[in-house]
Amino acid sequence: MYFERHVFSDSDLPIYFQFQQRTTAEPIFQLHWHETLELIYITENSVEIRINDKTEIYSAGELVVINPQSAHNFRAVGKDCSYYCLIPDNALLSSFGISPGSLSVRNRIHDEEIVSVYKQLIRETNERKSMYKSCARAYINLMVSLLVRNHTVDQHTAKRFDDNSMSIAKDAIHYIEEHYAEPIDGIIIADALGISRSYLCHVIRKVTNQTLTENLMYVRCRKAKELLWAGYSINQILYQTGFNNTSHFCRTYKKMMGVPPSFHKKNKSAQERKNEQ
Repeated sequence: MYFERHVFSDSDLPIYFQFQQRTTAEPIFQLHWHETLELIYITENSVEIRINDKTEIYSAGELVVINPQSAHNFRAVGKDCSYYCLIPDNALLSSFGISPGSLSVRNRIHDEEIVSVYKQLIRETNERKSMYKSCARAYINLMVSLLVRNHTVDQHTAKRFDDNSMSIAKDAIHYIEEHYAEPIDGIIIADALGISRSYLCHVIRKVTNQTLTENLMYVRCRKAKELLWAGYSINQILYQTGFNNTSHFCRTYKKMMGVPPSFHKKNKSAQERKNEQ
């Protein structure tokens, strides 16, 4: 599990909006969370999405809402799948009078009006006609407003993941994100959090369905992927990501990322890199 940061470089339209395709051959997308709202519209076949402690199958034509701070991952089911992913900047939602921190919308949305607005947003951003950014902002405002009006759930009565377990897991992952290049292990992380190693391992397994070591290795491999893209050598990457030797790094990278390091070492465009994420 990891914290995903988003950089919104366009102040006129601060959103992450992308069409993505995934295959059943790809490893499951790592459990992660972010501080922003995410709206997924599935266009082909089915996707298995875990949101906190609940895993469900969503099919083409459905809209999926992932509330801020919710841990989630997903993978293709049965056949290759495709979907649009919209993540608006919190500042954009705030400018509409919507408080991102208090958003609590049901995950599965069956609402023809909202889906129609989402499709209009897709068309607007694909065609990019005059004033498309202003139109896109208006569509996002309308869509999120309708979600809040018609599909809000009570934060106190909605079934939520164990907040204490999630908090501990997030703290542990934050520690790993800050110290992944160092020789850290479960004892060091548990001591930093002021809990026992056995309890930490129990919580991490409960929240992420992976061991603490697997989470540490994934963070290191994700950092290594960024360095591979940047053109760093394997020896430089080993030093900067905490791996002890090349063979261990290559084996772990293939297991965690689904491909060998050489796959990501090629010079690729920014768009190709986005498609691999």
